[in-house]
Amino acid sequence: MNTYDKYAEEWSKLNQEGLSLRGIAKLYSVSHNSVSRILRKHDYTIKEWHTGKFQDISNQSFGLITAINPLDVTDNGEYYWRCYCACNPEVELTIIGTDLRRGRKTHCGCNFPRKFNIEGKKFGFLTAQKDSYIRQNGHVMWECICICSKKVLVSYGDLSSGHTRSCGCQRPSGSEHHKWTGGTEVKLYLRNRLVPWKKQSLAKYNYRCALSGTRKSLEVHHLNKSFIEIFYEALSSCDLKELSSVGEYSDAELEALVESFDLLHSENGLGAPISHKLHKKFHSIYGQNTTPKDFEEFASNI
Repeated sequence: MNTYDKYAEEWSKLNQEGLSLRGIAKLYSVSHNSVSRILRKHDYTIKEWHTGKFQDISNQSFGLITAINPLDVTDNGEYYWRCYCACNPEVELTIIGTDLRRGRKTHCGCNFPRKFNIEGKKFGFLTAQKDSYIRQNGHVMWECICICSKKVLVSYGDLSSGHTRSCGCQRPSGSEHHKWTGGTEVKLYLRNRLVPWKKQSLAKYNYRCALSGTRKSLEVHHLNKSFIEIFYEALSSCDLKELSSVGEYSDAELEALVESFDLLHSENGLGAPISHKLHKKFHSIYGQNTTPKDFEEFASNI
């Protein structure tokens, strides 16, 4: 009988509780190979923990999230956990244990607050009926009824931005389409003037997302006033109406509009680059006309 055989059961218990083979070896002044050999000899299952102190959170709940079992380990020795959210136990989630224990992740996005009540309001051919209490990637989904009587789920951002105006039965075309540029649509004309502003905003944040640090799929978010707010403010200051295309304004009117827009836009400072996914999520929650406080709140919740 090997000298260490008598420790097999004890070592197995320590290993199952979260102590690595190297941790056991250090405790008993033996090599970790000896620990491994004895455990395998006695047919004990070995858990290869990558840290000396493993925190078992199996079946523990953190807000609406419940941890099931550990998965892969990160480069920092932290474990990913297989989890599920109370809103849909059938869907598996993968979350880092630290985010659960420190309260950084308490739901899958289903519990993100509804910022606006749009019940009964019309958006094109759609009427928002009620909050469906379904959250898709953090987006508040509203149950809407179309003019054709079909019910659909649409995010608040897609409704408020005009991106979705019907269930699909009333697809806009020509000058009714939100991307129509007949003769160069005036908003598109002014947006094209923002290239230098976008470059400066990106350079300020070292060409990284201000929230996640990624360099991929960046869009520059207006922090103080939205493009639409500035556009309509410029129209008002020039006592002009919104026309379909640039060519419908006289040279003097267009020059005045551009001058007013450029001045108002510069007064509102640089923007913040954020990823397309986060940008869409932000406007889905807060709508189009937002404030720096909204952005700070959003940043603290992701």
